[in-house]
Amino acid sequence: MQLAPLFSALLCAAFLMPSTAGQATLAIDTAAARGKPEPISTLESLPADALLLRFQGGERGLGGHFGERFEVLGAGDEFLVGGLGSGGEELLEVELAGGTTIPLSIEHLRELRHAARAKGLPLERPAEGDRVWRSRGATVERIDGALLSFAGDALVFEGDKVGELVVPFTELVALVVEGLGGESVKQTGQVRLLSVDLRDGGRVRGELTALDARRLVLRREERALALPIGLVSQALVLDGRARWLSASTPAAQEPARPFGDAAGMSWAPRMDRNSAGGPLACGGETHARGVGLLAGARVEWELDGRPARLRAICGLDDGVLALPLAPVARAVVEVDGKVLWDSGPLAAGAAPVLVDLDLGAARRVALLALDHDGDFAGDRVDWASALLIQP
Repeated sequence: MQLAPLFSALLCAAFLMPSTAGQATLAIDTAAARGKPEPISTLESLPADALLLRFQGGERGLGGHFGERFEVLGAGDEFLVGGLGSGGEELLEVELAGGTTIPLSIEHLRELRHAARAKGLPLERPAEGDRVWRSRGATVERIDGALLSFAGDALVFEGDKVGELVVPFTELVALVVEGLGGESVKQTGQVRLLSVDLRDGGRVRGELTALDARRLVLRREERALALPIGLVSQALVLDGRARWLSASTPAAQEPARPFGDAAGMSWAPRMDRNSAGGPLACGGETHARGVGLLAGARVEWELDGRPARLRAICGLDDGVLALPLAPVARAVVEVDGKVLWDSGPLAAGAAPVLVDLDLGAARRVALLALDHDGDFAGDRVDWASALLIQP
């Protein structure tokens, strides 16, 4: 990819331009503007002002993942979904859709759960040490102790009361690890550190080493990791200039209570999900990050008073199109208790709105969803890809 033409394209804001079917495109956003999607060619380094890389297309032919489906949480905000294997005593391997394998060292593992067997199981951590849950027929056994290693298709655990035991992945329900290690990836030199959102719902960190039409190559845990472009949704440059709102702890939030307090029914704001718990999907595009609100809900964050911008895609979630309804809602941004932006009516199926607001030196920002037509049903407002920028 030629950097000079690309740099000029960065300054041209584009509104949700769809990619050609099957053709992968890349848009590079800066603090100044959203980038324009362009076909991907070789890029060995990013422009200095690159903030967010948005990929579209190219996801065909990924296929499924190997083996049973586990959800794995690593150091930092890394999250992987796939089948498990081992690459040695100290290394867990997670196989993603399409066969891509991501290694995770034992010191950077935090927890894992089987997507089906651990459904509804609260992962309570012991006061110290590790804890494993394994299936024993119709029951689930909980054992406290220490994770020792990985061996083939199993992990080796030392239980405080049972001694050393091997837990096959076919019996593994869940695991929580005390986690004595630090971040799995730290930036070195001038290489750009990225937080990459994957289309299967996972996320991984690494230093960018190469990018072309087929793959995004990261360096993590002293290894090269080549991610197929079709597996990559977006990549945020981790240099302190921007953060996902959904990755920050809210200062306050109010659930929607459309039937009043006495009914005992409420819908709390959801991070990285729509208000019904499904993926954030707006205008035909699925977003890995954002906030889902039902009309009547609000969520608020504290800021540090530095100049900031809020950028997001706002509209009703596409999931309401399957309902026999015609909902209309509104979205509002409040800054330090005053309304800064009001979307006006947002109708189901209408094109979402690009939000790009100067918040000034704000101390507090709040996102709200409001009813517009006197009926809350289907008023699922998505604040998709809500990004706080502080260059």
